[in-house]
Amino acid sequence: MDREYIGQRLRDTLREIFGKDPVCFGVPNAWSTGATIFVAGDAPALQTDPQLAAWVAERAVSFSPTPVAPVTDDWPYLYQRERSIPRVYLLLSAVLLMVTLFLLWHQGMPARFEAHFLLLGLAVLLLEVQVISRMALFFGATWQVNTLVISTVLVMILLATWWPRDGRCRRASPTRCC
Repeated sequence: MDREYIGQRLRDTLREIFGKDPVCFGVPNAWSTGATIFVAGDAPALQTDPQLAAWVAERAVSFSPTPVAPVTDDWPYLYQRERSIPRVYLLLSAVLLMVTLFLLWHQGMPARFEAHFLLLGLAVLLLEVQVISRMALFFGATWQVNTLVISTVLVMILLATWWPRDGRCRRASPTRCC
């Protein structure tokens, strides 16, 4: 396994849930990278079939006894080694901030800057991140989950911008829309 801490995290999580160490063994796959299989709980087939037990024992995978931080509800990131923001995210955020500041400096600040629109946009981004994290806990972290969440948020934004176009609002006050 390339990142042993992921296997350790899975092993420790299964140990905590089932109360005993899971059986871990490696299996080669078609891409010659292999996979690690975890069997937790009672495994009667391993106890009753000596040939299977020998096959699994030949391919046993052991991990370092050093414990790693478990996956929890407040930190559900299996593939991240420690509780921190990855450097690549910080670097990309800094690059985006510098590009934005450069463009504002080069093209000039808009005549009318509305800070509340900036804050609303940031709130939508935070909401998307939170919903993606929660949906990933329920359905797994897949591109389908990300697509569903982002599409839903964009459709809600689109509906929110079309809502004031309703004729009732204009009849009440022609100069301002509710």
